[in-house]
Amino acid sequence: MFHKLFLLIPLTLFLLAGCGKNSSSNAPDLAVQIEGHAIDSLVQGGTVTAYDFNNGQKGAVLGSAQTDMQGLYSLTVKSYSGLVYLELRGGTYVDEATGTVTSLKPDQFLSTLKYVEGGKDIGSLMITPLTTIAASLAQARISSGKSIFTAIDEANNDITHLFGVNILTTYPLSLTGGAASFSDSAQYGLILAGLSQMAAQISEFNNVPPGNIYTSIKLADTMAIDASDGILDGKQNGQQIYLGSYPLDSYNYRSKLGQAAVLFLTNPNNRSGLGWNEVIASLNTIAAMMNALFPSGDLPKPIDQIPPAITFNLQNNTAVNKIVTVTAHAADPSGIAGLTLTPGISITPQFQGQQGDISTYLYTFDSTQIPDGNITFTGIAVDRAGNQAQASITLRISNTPPVLNMTLPNGP
Repeated sequence: MFHKLFLLIPLTLFLLAGCGKNSSSNAPDLAVQIEGHAIDSLVQGGTVTAYDFNNGQKGAVLGSAQTDMQGLYSLTVKSYSGLVYLELRGGTYVDEATGTVTSLKPDQFLSTLKYVEGGKDIGSLMITPLTTIAASLAQARISSGKSIFTAIDEANNDITHLFGVNILTTYPLSLTGGAASFSDSAQYGLILAGLSQMAAQISEFNNVPPGNIYTSIKLADTMAIDASDGILDGKQNGQQIYLGSYPLDSYNYRSKLGQAAVLFLTNPNNRSGLGWNEVIASLNTIAAMMNALFPSGDLPKPIDQIPPAITFNLQNNTAVNKIVTVTAHAADPSGIAGLTLTPGISITPQFQGQQGDISTYLYTFDSTQIPDGNITFTGIAVDRAGNQAQASITLRISNTPPVLNMTLPNGP
């Protein structure tokens, strides 16, 4: 009996092993496909690297891929379930505000954090400036003692809530590509375009060519540094953060970004057809945001909705046989994006100011070349928040001297 039992044991183990082998061959593939887009605007030729993040920091490399002409990346991670940190480095993109082809510098990157499960489709995963800020915020919360999963979920959700779009799964629509209707994708694209426009303004503030030093990805990385202490206040561990001599603050992420986004709508590179009235409600929601991302003392400021003030300089409302200069001035706390001055009659000026980013516009002409009568000059100004103002002034031309009717007294 003992010998029979002894002989059965190996046979049983053999059969179990065979069953195990068959079970393994029928097991689902534990590989996970990670794909999506790297977008500030579309980043081409960049390298996306996936890292194990289960310990709350970058671990082993799980795979890598290049982004194509549409910013698309796709990589396969085998036999892995857990947190993945994706990091994009290198590549080029066309800066939306300036139209400049821009290369990522060695110290610049975009990133995102996501839980993946082997054998399951995770959908499309974006890598953008907003996911970069969220990833930095998540790491700050991990360092403060929060569980890794909670920190990542909270950070992604907080940045999603701030900007009103799912930062991980929503595809940011390029507003430079053609006509578009307002949607979550268009809002995501508008926010990224606003970052690009803000970077151009920071370049102007620092008196350097836009799209050169202070690019939109440079701005995003600096914002991520700001988030690395767990709060968006323009400081890192209490020290003021600067881009050149431009200081960051909590309003950069709210009202200033909204104003830059509205200003982008007046940029010739915007081909979406979207207007101020379509986007202002959602942008004002961002501007009014109050949550733990910002210091409680930094109360929100609405996006500037006050139009510029236009004033005129005219020595006299009546021109008689002389050279006349009509000057329009425009002023606004947001800055003037454009000012024009148009006469209500066809005349050739001796001097006409240049249109564009100016606050003073001059129209000089010889009144003797104009028939007597009234001329109305109309000034139109647009500020950097997209508000428009219009004002007029009327000048009377009176070159013909009046006829004096004299009555002599009756003689004796």
